[in-house]
Amino acid sequence: MANHRYLSQMMLGEMYGLDSLGEFRDILHLSQLTRQLIKEQTGRESQVFLWVDHLEVYRNWEREDVMVISRENPLITYMVLENRLISTRETRVKAFFEEAPELRLFFESEGICYLLPLVFQYRLLGFVAIMGEYALSPEQKQFYRFLKDALRHYVHTALLMEKRLQEMLGLNYFTKELSSCATPEEIYQRFFELLSSLLPISAGVFYRYDEFRSVLVPVATYGVDGLSELSMEQGISGFVLDKKKPLLVNDVVHQPFLVERQKQENFLRGAILVLPLIQDEKRWGVLSFARYNGEYGVFSSDHLYLGRILSQIVVTVLASKVYYERLEHNYFDTIRALTTALEAKDSYTRGHSERVLEYVTWIAEEMELSKTTLRNLQFAAVLHDIGKIGIDEYIIRKNGKLTEEEFDKIKHHPEIGDHILASVDFLKEAREYVHYHHERLDGSGYYGKRAGEFPWETTIVVLADIFDALTSERPYRKALSYEEALSLLREEIGLTFEKRVYDAFLRALQKRHLLSQDVVLS
Repeated sequence: MANHRYLSQMMLGEMYGLDSLGEFRDILHLSQLTRQLIKEQTGRESQVFLWVDHLEVYRNWEREDVMVISRENPLITYMVLENRLISTRETRVKAFFEEAPELRLFFESEGICYLLPLVFQYRLLGFVAIMGEYALSPEQKQFYRFLKDALRHYVHTALLMEKRLQEMLGLNYFTKELSSCATPEEIYQRFFELLSSLLPISAGVFYRYDEFRSVLVPVATYGVDGLSELSMEQGISGFVLDKKKPLLVNDVVHQPFLVERQKQENFLRGAILVLPLIQDEKRWGVLSFARYNGEYGVFSSDHLYLGRILSQIVVTVLASKVYYERLEHNYFDTIRALTTALEAKDSYTRGHSERVLEYVTWIAEEMELSKTTLRNLQFAAVLHDIGKIGIDEYIIRKNGKLTEEEFDKIKHHPEIGDHILASVDFLKEAREYVHYHHERLDGSGYYGKRAGEFPWETTIVVLADIFDALTSERPYRKALSYEEALSLLREEIGLTFEKRVYDAFLRALQKRHLLSQDVVLS
């Protein structure tokens, strides 16, 4: 009997052309196919209102000018309960119109006379608003009944596809933005900001695992205060990291084995989702989320699936930054060792690059430049004289004044330094600072470049280089005091570097008590 009924439904589906709905590409296309099918079968115009998850309203996906309907509207509940073709003339519907006159005006202006609810698993996915006359033939009523049964499955699939598409787009943006962070610290700072659009939560903590001390260190929090470090034996987060498996619980109170551990992490109450950050058996940390009092709903298997993807993205990006940072540190230390070895040949320039590095760091931090720019300036500070390798040692170590020919030769050292660094890709920006560290804003530098023709950040290296030269002992003169050197540098404002660079250096010296506080800014 059941088979006969199924076959008759298939035949009616083919007769009414319902199979054409299965050819939809997305929600918008499904709405268009539905309206087209209703027009062909009944001659009526219609609108399709479907659920918009991130807005929590029902709206016509094809028309931005049509009003939206909140899920709190009693008409929505009525359609779920009735789950049948509903006339807008019904007494109960008219009562709803009295409470929401704007809805009545909308239905009247659009000529909507019937509502066809699309209910799937006790949830209203949307509805079809049918226009035209109130009179319906038995054949038309039968068509709408079959349309409702077929369309609700297609709409459920379309909404799920839309949700997955939005998640993919969100994950793509999340990955892109997280990858753009220069350091692990920036990843921690931006994490919860980026998470909010993908997985709304009431509270959350990003723990970093310190493998040397075997503790979880909170490095970023959302809606949580006063959190301390946890040992692996403490808290739900420690338990999850130890087991290396995610945990989803929608009522912690009813989980006795978690209650004791929850005392160290009071924020993990209500519905919780805890995700270990594991890569190649290495523990990186834990992401611990909570939702309170039904806010945003409970966590579902969809959230667990999304959380697994998020945790893998986070640990992959974090690991790459940490390893890159270690490589960079090793490279930087190697460069510093090489520079120190080169400067050791000349007692008068020994330690010059280290001091320039220190001054450059102070200025960049005082100017609140990005960490990426700071790092590039630090590389340039250490490497700015690397090109002197290609200059005759006699010229480099000469005590007296250089001849015009000798000076012409030494003027090539920034260019030589640029060539030496050309094969190192991550020193691209630092190379420019090295190349132009003898340029001036007024164009009187080695290569005649003016302001705007080379990165302005280069002048930070220029100032630091000149200041150290002035305050260091030389064969042909004694070292100047800081005040004397700054007096000379003040005259270079606007010619060699901008006022803001000079002022930042002055403030940095005063903060470190290397200069009297009564020295007035230029």
